Amino acid sequence: METIKNAMDVFSIALGKAPECLQEIKDNEMPLVPGDLLMRTMTPSKLYHAGIYCGKNEVIEFSGATGQKSSASSNMLMQTNTFGEVHKISVKHFANQQKLLVFRLKSGAPEQLAANIANAMDKEIPYDVMTFNCVHFALCILEIKEWRSTSRSQNRAVPRDPATGMLMRDLP
Repeated sequence: METIKNAMDVFSIALGKAPECLQEIKDNEMPLVPGDLLMRTMTPSKLYHAGIYCGKNEVIEFSGATGQKSSASSNMLMQTNTFGEVHKISVKHFANQQKLLVFRLKSGAPEQLAANIANAMDKEIPYDVMTFNCVHFALCILEIKEWRSTSRSQNRAVPRDPATGMLMRDLP
């Protein structure tokens, strides 16, 4: 299995550059296939937002929680120490009227891609622009980066109230 352990590789992806284990897919090599890493620019920065194509015109993405700004800045790029949000959205909505940059694993999508996506939908993951952002999230789904140990999943999941379905930490 290919892995990315170097923070510079993650940063390079955020800048739209493919590391050794990924190849850029040109327009004429479409259509999208499940497991493609989709990238769109985040204006006004030169960084890219990442998502994974799930199939059926859906993309899974991870971002800082809406409405929870860092005290240091109102810029979402500076957000840290909050739980991020995981969404599935259409490719068109993800692209946000921008041309997508598409990368594909040279070794092909992981066998467990559908399970990885389903598991990611149920995770509560602390968002940090430097240590766990949309690129880290996408690389974990593709199994080329390890999930951070502070993500709450399986054994450390936040229980839900059976009556309301709300997370226990969100109850008054």
